[in-house]
Amino acid sequence: MKLPTIAMLLCVALRYPPVAAQIQQPVDSPEARQLCEQMGHALGKYVVDGSNEEGVKCDQLIDTILARQDLTSDHLQAVAQVARMRKQPQKAISAIERALAQYPDAKFPMLAMPGRIVGQCWIASIARQNGDLQRARTAYEAVMQDAYTRGEGEENRGFRILVSLLQADCFVASGDADKARQTLRTVPSTRSPYASPVEWTDFYQENLEKGSEQARQARRQTPILRSLSLPMAEAILIQNGVGMAPILLTYGDASHDHEVLLYAVRQAAGSKQSGIEGEAARYFLGMEYLNKTNDFAKAKGYFEALSKSDSFFAPEAGLRLLECTKKEQKAKNVAVDTASLVQELKARFPGYAPAIDEVNKAPVHER
Repeated sequence: MKLPTIAMLLCVALRYPPVAAQIQQPVDSPEARQLCEQMGHALGKYVVDGSNEEGVKCDQLIDTILARQDLTSDHLQAVAQVARMRKQPQKAISAIERALAQYPDAKFPMLAMPGRIVGQCWIASIARQNGDLQRARTAYEAVMQDAYTRGEGEENRGFRILVSLLQADCFVASGDADKARQTLRTVPSTRSPYASPVEWTDFYQENLEKGSEQARQARRQTPILRSLSLPMAEAILIQNGVGMAPILLTYGDASHDHEVLLYAVRQAAGSKQSGIEGEAARYFLGMEYLNKTNDFAKAKGYFEALSKSDSFFAPEAGLRLLECTKKEQKAKNVAVDTASLVQELKARFPGYAPAIDEVNKAPVHER
């Protein structure tokens, strides 16, 4: 999915208007910009070609750029993204912390909320993905205590709900289920269908409170607002800086931007430490392989695993698994036979029977 589309879906999901990546930035040093562009091109070649030489070049440029004193917030965000993808989490976090300390009012790309809290979300995501749960908890606490997050506007409440969900997930991973329950009980209410993933927090809290297969099965009886699944997955990935940064928007190689984006998302999807972010990444990738590349085997792998899990995305993943199976069979010029899968999905998600029938009966549109 191209970046502008993702940005607009995020704006629908969280009601944040798109903003320019460059706001209130100091003078952009030509030398620093050139180094960032070299780093972006090296990253693209590393991702696309698997060139170890380009990977080493990325590492060298990270150190060279961080040694400079004339870096803007955009430079530091770009370095953080490359360091993250090159599995250097401490350098990535250090770059973000430096950006927040030097330019606390600078914006992060594609989000209208204050950069100081977006940066903390990036730090939490990097720390969580690399198993540093305490650092992630500290970052989320900073976000939750910020005046913006505690505001009473609809967009503030929507953001607070989403961060509460991620923070609660981090508490669960730390073995502190009681703190997770306490966090979710303070989630504010909102009437806007665009402001927040209310259904998601309700789902997560029910699993925490009851925790049994019986409770999970009962939750599957009631359809959620299915139209939010992909936008909310994208919202989490953008907010957490997974592939979304000046390294793509400003300094990267435009011919490689999509490959770099998918590379970053696959890292999140493949991490056993990523929690809800990992689930969002796997759903996003399933949709990419289903709708963009027609790689049905990969798409089915993501959707099948999610549909059999206790993830918020499980029912929707089941529907997409059915759609993918139909497309795959048509592409192979074999008779479409989904009877057994339909029966299996209806048994797992009884409340979704009408939606399952709708997807099953819909004509297959080739892309």
